[in-house]
Amino acid sequence: MLYNFIFKNILIVTLLILSIVILIIIEIKLFFDSKNSITINDVLNLINNNTGIIIDIRHINQFNESHILSSINIPYNKIVNNFNLIKKHKNKVIIILAETDSEAQKCIHIIKKNSLGNVRYIANGIKSWKKNDMPTISIK
Repeated sequence: MLYNFIFKNILIVTLLILSIVILIIIEIKLFFDSKNSITINDVLNLINNNTGIIIDIRHINQFNESHILSSINIPYNKIVNNFNLIKKHKNKVIIILAETDSEAQKCIHIIKKNSLGNVRYIANGIKSWKKNDMPTISIK
């Protein structure tokens, strides 16, 4: 009986199986991506204890408009050229601040691939920082 249903509705069954596989892949990706994110409270603890450094990978104009005090601006497209600067902070947790989470995760991949330290990112970037009423400064 079940076999008859499957054969008569092969397209529906195939779409159902494909949908389930896609949902599983998305959940696995979300699980592993979230392992690299860090809470605002954890960022504050790391910065206050001098055990973390924030690298802001947004464009210089965005950085100048609003950034976290003591953060270092290394635009995403210049990360590879600035490995020496990042290596100076290898003993600290490197906290990536980006415009998007996907850009932060790409940057984390590059830094980890080159064994430059323990790297995390602030989920939702500067928006999350501001949403939590954390201070920012600007360069005019």
